Amino acid sequence: MVEIFGRQAELQRITTLAEAPKESALLILGDRGAGKSLLLEAAHASSSIPAVILRTNPNEADWPLSGFSSVFASIDDARAAEFGGRFTLRSTDEEHMFSAARDLLSVLRGLSLEPILVLVDDIDHMDAASQVLIGFMAGRLAGTGLRLVVTATSVDERSPLAGMPLLTLAPLDTAQSFELALSLSGPVRDEGTLRVLAWQSAGIPLALIDNLRVLNDDQLRGHAALSLPPHLGSITESSAAARLSELGMAQRAVLERIALAPLTSLAALTRGDEDDADVTDDLLTDDWIVARGPFVQLSDPLIRSYLWWSLDARSRRELHHELADAHAGVDDRLSEWHRSFLPGTAPPAGCGLLSAAVAFEREGFSDAAIEFGDRAPHEEDGDTGNPWRLLDLVEAFLLHGELSYAARYLVRARYETKGPALLRLAALEASIEFARDQQVALSDVDMWAGIYSEDDPHGAVRLLAIAASFHADRWDLDAARRLLDQASSIAPSIETESYVSAARMLADSIDGHLPPNAELFDDLNSRVLAELPAAVLAALARSLSLADRFAEARRVCGIVLNRPRGLEPIWEEATQGLLADVEIRAGSFFRARTTLDIWRATSDQSQPSRSSRTLLLAWDAHLHGRASERDTLFTEALDESAHERNHSVVAQLLAFRGSLALARRDGEEAVRLLRRAEAAIPNVRNPGLLRHTGDLIEAYTLTGRMREAQLAFTELEQQRERYPSRWLELVLARTRALVAPEESTLELFTAALELFEADDSPFERAKTLNALATRLNRLGFEHESETTRAAAAAAFDDAGAHSWLSPVRETPLPAHDSEDHPLLKLLTDSERTVALMVRQGYRNKEIADTLFVSLRTVELRLTKIFRKVGARSRSHLAALLS
Repeated sequence: MVEIFGRQAELQRITTLAEAPKESALLILGDRGAGKSLLLEAAHASSSIPAVILRTNPNEADWPLSGFSSVFASIDDARAAEFGGRFTLRSTDEEHMFSAARDLLSVLRGLSLEPILVLVDDIDHMDAASQVLIGFMAGRLAGTGLRLVVTATSVDERSPLAGMPLLTLAPLDTAQSFELALSLSGPVRDEGTLRVLAWQSAGIPLALIDNLRVLNDDQLRGHAALSLPPHLGSITESSAAARLSELGMAQRAVLERIALAPLTSLAALTRGDEDDADVTDDLLTDDWIVARGPFVQLSDPLIRSYLWWSLDARSRRELHHELADAHAGVDDRLSEWHRSFLPGTAPPAGCGLLSAAVAFEREGFSDAAIEFGDRAPHEEDGDTGNPWRLLDLVEAFLLHGELSYAARYLVRARYETKGPALLRLAALEASIEFARDQQVALSDVDMWAGIYSEDDPHGAVRLLAIAASFHADRWDLDAARRLLDQASSIAPSIETESYVSAARMLADSIDGHLPPNAELFDDLNSRVLAELPAAVLAALARSLSLADRFAEARRVCGIVLNRPRGLEPIWEEATQGLLADVEIRAGSFFRARTTLDIWRATSDQSQPSRSSRTLLLAWDAHLHGRASERDTLFTEALDESAHERNHSVVAQLLAFRGSLALARRDGEEAVRLLRRAEAAIPNVRNPGLLRHTGDLIEAYTLTGRMREAQLAFTELEQQRERYPSRWLELVLARTRALVAPEESTLELFTAALELFEADDSPFERAKTLNALATRLNRLGFEHESETTRAAAAAAFDDAGAHSWLSPVRETPLPAHDSEDHPLLKLLTDSERTVALMVRQGYRNKEIADTLFVSLRTVELRLTKIFRKVGARSRSHLAALLS
């Protein structure tokens, strides 16, 4: 099977045509190198009916009917091949051509061919007569058995081919091009390099193949700079040349100047010349170039490559000299770019290509940053010997969420960085690794901090604090505490450094002991917080959320998102996601849904998939009512968290699923999932972190496991003193009512509801009302149960969580919580449960489904029950127990 990327819809269109009961035709138009041939190969390989593929020979374009004869010969029918070889035209005028086409169709219908898919590649290279005949026939194939698909780069609008149903093959998007590059490059490659080449190929697969073909191993692995813009292959080069041939000399001259840099200042380009300004405006209007702030650039990277390499070396040098002077004082970064191509020219003091690359990336011009960064190694007297500027570039890419580019330049930084700068390199490497797959290599952190702690104690402490924050974010408290202790031993005097404070707060909140607000950054003073790094504020907001201080967490997130000096993309996305998580934990699902919408809008879909991100996507799907998508995301997140060894996400996923199982009254499944959630994080004792114990106790009572429910409640109550929280008080009140004897349960539910205050979680209040409605129903208070259930429904709706409202029909109380009828003492526990369900009107199938046993098991238990109590039938049994 031929593998294609980004062409599944087009392939399905051909498949549908081939499998349709009626014969039809399709014309596929696409640029040279766009993948038309690969698409036909894939269609040929996957066709469910016999298929033939014909590649047009352009050398036969001057031989009339050569293409037509080849099509007939490809049908694999001796009669058709013989007729095609003998067929001649009396005239090529339109009337005779149309008559000949009708004759040919009559012959084909007379052959009674089995359905066959005929795929003709590059029909525009065929002789003109064959194109006309095939074009006439294409719309009249009924009864011939032929399904015809042809490709072309272009067709004359007057040609009969232009009347065929049309499918335009658009360029691949950048993500599809990247996937194609991954498939072509083998296992040892640098993803950042592949992304650069994917963008430079402009979505043309052949251009990407050509770009990959010329790379050496060091370039493919990201160890060496690329030559940008890349050379074009012969086919894409001729295509670019054909497109440019329609332009005049003045337009081409302007394009050549723009092509010599990734960006060109519009002011430097026109230099006040009205003619150049007019030409530039025309080029903008016709989409040859695009404006990006004060700059312009070629809209098509392939056109830029062609223009760059079509200039001889002397012409390029003269233009670089001209443009260096034009940009001087306008944008010195671009002036230096052009001067770097002039022999013997020293760069301006204080300005280097790496520094310019950093500045461009911070301004959002990643493509320019890459070209400047890759040009820097070619400088003779630049700033490449200074590792700090290279690390600045790595950090700039990281903060803009360009992880693959950050990792690419990190590879180079490893070779050029020495001494204490290695501490910063290690911190950046840990950040990139965590952002990619939620993992941090402790061995590297320990090594660099140990080696350079004396030379740069601040750097060592910051490295350890960053790594500690990452481990705390995974709920790996042992590793986080060890790293923080190591930081304290290196430099106790800088223990209060903001990164250390943030990491310690996060660890404390996970352990359930976050200090009061008064001890956090001057009582969470807004002025103090506004000066802190975004990373520190994000850790603080998460800490406050885990400690149930949701209002404060929202305020800190607001400070991050509304910074007057702007916010790097990676922190904007992270903070929006964190704010959504705050609302989820607070049980404010309407707010969570709105915040998730904003988060998705700011989220970069091209970033590596992470389990924590996929978990948020699952919440988004659930809150928007997309259950099927949510369940798919559950599976993806579990797979990702297994790869990341991220047990915190595993626990949260299982708890989420367990809560949903409880909502649909699937008690056994809820118990199974919630127990697994608990087992996923054996070293985490804080019950307010996962918040699953209340659901587990309710699931135990739902399945009649009152002893286990009581034990879980007792353990939860014992944790109150060590892990005090508002959430725990509310859940203890609800679960105390759930495990209480029948005579006191309603009084305890009333007390639980009276605990709620205006700022408490509306979701938890709704769950308490729902549990009370269930208990009222079991006790036989049907009217009160319905009234309470309506109140629960309203509360769930207020929280935006209506999907958690349980169904009306509930499982009966287990035997030891029901009426102590003498006959029930004759039965085992399992028989007693079945007998009580019969008394409440459950059918055998419903009993089996509720208890998760087979129908045969229920029937056998009923037989034993009848014999023990002397019942003659189900109705007699119900009467005996009433």
